[in-house]
Amino acid sequence: MTFEKLEVPSMTDLFVKTIEEKILTGELKEGERLLTERTLAEKMGVSLAVVHNGMKRLADLGFVKIVPRQGTFVADYARCGGVNTLTELIKYAGTGYDMHIIRQFADLRKVLEFHFYEDACTNASDEELARIKDILDRYVGSVNVHERAGLYFDFVHEVSFSCGNIVSPMLLMTFRDLYTSFYLGQSRFETAESMNEQLEAIYALLESRDKEHIVEAVEKHINWWLDSYSAHYSPAIQ
Repeated sequence: MTFEKLEVPSMTDLFVKTIEEKILTGELKEGERLLTERTLAEKMGVSLAVVHNGMKRLADLGFVKIVPRQGTFVADYARCGGVNTLTELIKYAGTGYDMHIIRQFADLRKVLEFHFYEDACTNASDEELARIKDILDRYVGSVNVHERAGLYFDFVHEVSFSCGNIVSPMLLMTFRDLYTSFYLGQSRFETAESMNEQLEAIYALLESRDKEHIVEAVEKHINWWLDSYSAHYSPAIQ
């Protein structure tokens, strides 16, 4: 059994989490003007710097919009947000992941990964296959769940690189935090052995360049991941 190092969140992290929660629960409504930074600092008992830096982070995440000389307003995060916003939604959901979001992400994974794996069967060089195998070996040999999460993403990312489209790995990189976050969630209730078997089976098809069956295997893998969440998590964000 391994234990991860505990980290104490900073005051800015706590401030961001608090405002996020008020927005996601509807306590703060879209378009609502927030109190001034100085007033917030006084009411929440934190420094002005904490509020200022926290608001900048919330703006970067798509939760608020800062309008010069007018104030800070709650943004329409579904319309204005990006991948980082979605990652925050997942973090906020905690152990009650929103299955609506998860199913939509599964659909996106299928669109991307079907293309990655199918094209990699045709275009991957022997050297690229060797790099993918090296990642797989390190993944199987690791007992650290956070390291495994990173290696799982690296496996898919290396496949996307080997498919022959230079845009693919750059596009996938924007979803790194989501892949690792969902992996960590699934690792709570799936064994390392079962997760190893899934990736090893996909690599075997890739190595044999079995273009006919690899998409089916990838779809089965993503559906297995989706079914795992459906069985263990209930909706949290409505």
